[in-house]
This record gives sequence, structure tokens and C-alpha cells, in this order.
Amino acid sequence: MTLTRALLLLLLASTALPQDQKQAPVVVDPAKAGIGKTFTDPTVTSALQDVKLLVVAFSGRDCPVSKLYKPRLEKLTKEYAPQAVRILTVAGDDPGFVALLDPDRTTEAFVIDAKGVLRYRGAVDDQYGIGYVKDAPSKTYLVDAIDALLAGKTPPVPATEAPGCLVEKAPPVASTGKLTFHKDVEPIFQKRCVDCHRPGEIGPFSLLKYDKAKSSAKQIKEVVVRRRMPPWHADPKIGEWENDRRLTDKEVDTVAGWVDAGAPEGDPKDAPPARTFIDGWRIGTPDAIYSLPRKEKIPAEGTINYRSLFVATGLKEDKWAQAVEIRPTARRSSITPSRSSSSRSTG
Repeated sequence: MTLTRALLLLLLASTALPQDQKQAPVVVDPAKAGIGKTFTDPTVTSALQDVKLLVVAFSGRDCPVSKLYKPRLEKLTKEYAPQAVRILTVAGDDPGFVALLDPDRTTEAFVIDAKGVLRYRGAVDDQYGIGYVKDAPSKTYLVDAIDALLAGKTPPVPATEAPGCLVEKAPPVASTGKLTFHKDVEPIFQKRCVDCHRPGEIGPFSLLKYDKAKSSAKQIKEVVVRRRMPPWHADPKIGEWENDRRLTDKEVDTVAGWVDAGAPEGDPKDAPPARTFIDGWRIGTPDAIYSLPRKEKIPAEGTINYRSLFVATGLKEDKWAQAVEIRPTARRSSITPSRSSSSRSTG
């Protein structure tokens, strides 16, 4: 493969956007969502003191969608404070609010009026979700609900689904099967996932240890079964790649079965040998390194249009590339961590 062709293929893989960018949270039956329920628990009543409305917005420290909504919630908190609206961002593993409000996903917001009545439950808006990003929201469910209630009206949309990651509500049940983390699942994670899901890399949480994997077990099952993870944007009908991360059907069934069994740890003696990693370049020390000609500013919110940047190589003739890797210098700026970052061709 020539260097020009390799860079072109890598560019297409690393900038590929999710196919569906037009999704929106589904509107749900208000009665089934608990709209109209009155909360008398001190957790709620104490937070309602001296305010007209209480908004409890759930978040997940390891959920990419929650990270995208963090600036939005911070902005709304400041904007509505003068109108006696208190917005609390609560961790998805908070035992008090999770047990009380029973959220389904991170980014789910609950609006409770001064009498303790639930008036809205659902998404902040429709800009971000699992597998899609829009330039700007077209539906502002939470803001519409707050504004309507402050005006003495009923929210135009009382309840929607939330787009975030699954909330791990209950502790794992006793295992009824033979699948365990160390014996069956850890080898899959080592082979397919931990290149990105480890400290210092682009994955939102590490999968090197059992406790971390268990705490996100339901979310792991969902993204694995739906083939969102591990990410792989190359066309499977064209070419073969040494670092193809796609799971086999058997591997998907193994991970899903482990979660359904309660995510048991098993015997640590069954764990595969710990992998060793090289800091920096995954392909080894490269023969040539080319950098962007200038720093790029990444906005905290929204999407980024394609940018054409020309990088001078100084090459006077065609060169054959054995491996190519792109390494971002500011990983925290990435808003689409599912994009590929390196490729290696077998021919």
C-alpha cells in the first residue's frame, strides 16, 4: 500500500460519522413515566426549599453522552437560578436519588414543582445520543418544560426517553451460569477493547479490572449487542485489517450471557496473563511523524464540520507504508470517541 492510499483510507476511517444523525428521544406515555406522582421524601422536600422548581438531572462519569451534556446543564443552572429554579446534577450511582426517582439512563432529567409533584421526565433535548450528534437541538424538552411551568402552564411534552447510558440500579444477582469475568470475558476485553479502554487512552472507562467492568455491565451489553462497540468503520467487504476489532457472534453472546448472569467475577486464577502496553505509538516507533500545521480549537458543544488541512511530508517520491497511526494531542477534546484512530493493512 502506498503512503498516499494509506492516509486516504485512514482519513475516511477516522472521520466517519455515525450513519444516523436524525434520531430523537421517543415521547412516552406520561402515566407510565410517573408524571403526577408526589414526592414527600426529605431528599426532595429539603431541595425544594425556597425554589419554584427542582430539576434533578442524572449524569454518568463514564458516559460519553453525559460528558457532552455537562456544559449545557452548567449553563442552564446559571440561567435559571435567578428564577428560583434549582438544577441538581446527580451521579447515576447516587443511592438516594436513584432509589427515589428510578432513572433509566444517564442524562435523564426530572422536573418537580414546589408541591413535590413530578411534572416532566426525560431528555434534556435531542442534540446528543448514543450513535448520533446534531449541530444544534431541534427539540428543547427540558427548557420547554421549565418555561411552561414557570408560566403556570403544562409542559408541552411531559415525558420522553433519555439518550444516555443505562443506569446500573441493582447489584448483580447471583450467577446461574458458568460464564465468569476472568475466565470468559476478560480475554475478550484484552483482545478487542483494552487498547482504548485503559487509563490514558480514549475509552471513557477502563476494562482492565473487574470492578470497573461490573459497574458498567448493562451498558457494555447494550453497545456490544447493537455492534456499536468495539467501533469499526472500515467496510468488511473490502480488504482485511490486522487490528479489526469487531466481535464474533460467539464473543457477543459470551459478553451478553455474562451480564445476564449477574456479571460474576469468578476465580482470579482463571484470568489471562496481564497485557503489557507501550506508552505512545501502538505501531512501534514510526519512521516518520507528520503534525498538523496549526492547533485546532474544539468547541465544548455541537458538531465539527470537515476541515481540510494540508500536511507537508517533504517526500520526493512515493513510499510504501506498513502501518499508519493517528494520535490526538488533546484526547479530552474528542466528542466522538468511537472513531477509529489507527489502521494496519495486511496487504
